[in-house]
Order: sequence, then C-alpha cells, then structure tokens
Amino acid sequence: MAPKKKKPLVSSDDFEYISRRQIGMNIRKIREAKGVSQSELAREANMKAPYVSGVEKARRNVSLVNLLKICYALRVPLSDIAEGIDFETIPEALKVLGRE
Repeated sequence: MAPKKKKPLVSSDDFEYISRRQIGMNIRKIREAKGVSQSELAREANMKAPYVSGVEKARRNVSLVNLLKICYALRVPLSDIAEGIDFETIPEALKVLGRE
C-alpha cells in the first residue's frame, strides 16, 4: 500500500498570493526608506513604472530575473526582498486577510 500524501499547509494559489503581497510590501518599504520613487526604481532596473507599481501592489507575478534587477537597483540582497515569506506564517496571514 502506498503511503498517504501529506496535505500541503496552504494551497499553491494562496502561497503565491501571500508571497506576491509580501514581496511587494518589502520592495515598497525598502524603496521608500531609500527615498527612491517608483519611476526612479523603474529606470534603474530597466522596467516601466506601472510594472513596478503592479509588483508593489501584488498585481504582477514578478519573475526571478526582474526581482534580481530590482535588488540590484535598490542595492539589497534578494533575502531582503523575500523577508517574511515562510510556510509557518502563511496560514496566519490568510486568516488576517480573510482568505482561510
């Protein structure tokens, strides 16, 4: 008999939503702390300002390459952009957002 598959802590859609939201908030927080506008960040990262806005608002599913461009433009490691994303906090974040 095959072993039972473990049920994931959260669905992949929920994990994606929370991850995009956290990444966007982190980018905005870092950008604002450095006194950089969305337009300036977009120019430095070779992107369009509406794209940067969409990433910050979790409306865009940003690629790894674009994340790295944003990190380079802000002069921060990728870990700073990904801070706060982990499997332990996702279920709690969904409760707070009313998406449980």
